[in-house]
Amino acid sequence: MVLSSIDNIDWLNKDLLSMANNSIPADDIIALTNNLVLQTERLTLRRFKNADFAYEKTQHQNSEVMKFIRQPLTDEQSLVFFANFIKPYQCQDGEWFGLCVTLKDAPDANVGAISFRFENFKFGIVEIGYRFDTNYQGKGYATEAMTAL
Repeated sequence: MVLSSIDNIDWLNKDLLSMANNSIPADDIIALTNNLVLQTERLTLRRFKNADFAYEKTQHQNSEVMKFIRQPLTDEQSLVFFANFIKPYQCQDGEWFGLCVTLKDAPDANVGAISFRFENFKFGIVEIGYRFDTNYQGKGYATEAMTAL
């Protein structure tokens, strides 16, 4: 599934609201998220793939990128973290769902990541997060990506 206009992106936001009200079955949420690709004017948001690990590891270990998130990760911690992001999403409370953010015109150019998790699915309590390479900070990419999500 590729969503490419702001009107279509609003569809996902409405679905998240419906999910919070439990009007969409969890199996449908799982199918939606595990095949999700979003496009904005400048970005593509897609599921992580194995080929993204090397880049992600450098980001997890970059103290400037991680300064507002947590301490930089070791090689082993980075591998465990990444493995959790690429496994199929199961829509469980506390489970993170992550998307790799790339430039739309350069799909192999990773620029960051966005994520969310339901703290409490039944009550629609969601935590969101984002992390961008220092070369791509301050350009509005986080706002653009989070608006799409």
